[in-house]
Amino acid sequence: MQMKKTLLAVASFALFSAAALTVSRVSAQEIVSFEPPCSEALKRSPAAFSDLFVAKTSDGSEVGLDQAATYWANCQHDANLVSLKALPALKARLTNVYLLEWKFIDAETELAALVSGGGTMYPHGAARFGPTVELHMGKLIALTTSKAGAAQSAAINARYATAKRTLEARLKRVQTPKPFVDTYSKAESDAKRKDWLEFAKDYNQAYLNIRKTIGSRVDATSLVILEFLAKGLWAEEL
Repeated sequence: MQMKKTLLAVASFALFSAAALTVSRVSAQEIVSFEPPCSEALKRSPAAFSDLFVAKTSDGSEVGLDQAATYWANCQHDANLVSLKALPALKARLTNVYLLEWKFIDAETELAALVSGGGTMYPHGAARFGPTVELHMGKLIALTTSKAGAAQSAAINARYATAKRTLEARLKRVQTPKPFVDTYSKAESDAKRKDWLEFAKDYNQAYLNIRKTIGSRVDATSLVILEFLAKGLWAEEL
């Protein structure tokens, strides 16, 4: 069974929705909500904000933790956009990188879920990855709006080569489907194999598109992007 694709929806929401995210928990007697100004939310790390969210809403459920992560991520996303307001060309380029990175993580999530037999940990993990992506984009903005982003050195070249080898080895591995732990029939196995190959293609294409977007120059900016992809979200499962 193919997982519902949630990551691109999250990314698209963050990019294109101007509406404030409302998070709430309905109990038998009241609705408990916690919507602090983003200026206050961003004074805390994602983990610290999550703890505060749970304390304020009494909702430490998986969904509650997802909401806390998404709230903080949307605040950081808005801050990122403010940083790019006067830089439309850079904003367009980084928006493209942002969406491609989400496509890459989306495909990685689908592949990891397939090989493990699925489970709710995958959509929850994806939702809670939002703050990591936004912090990564904040770092890219800082690099591309300063001389630091264009820095080149032998150390950067070595790290870039390592990240590239790691990525391309993983991309090669996923071209061959892994055994599926919950397969009980040939029909199910064939269906999962078809899904796997589709997501492997998406995974590889997202990587190639990112490489095309950042170009062949090896510098501090391209290194940060490649190391982000090399680490991934579920890379160890692939």
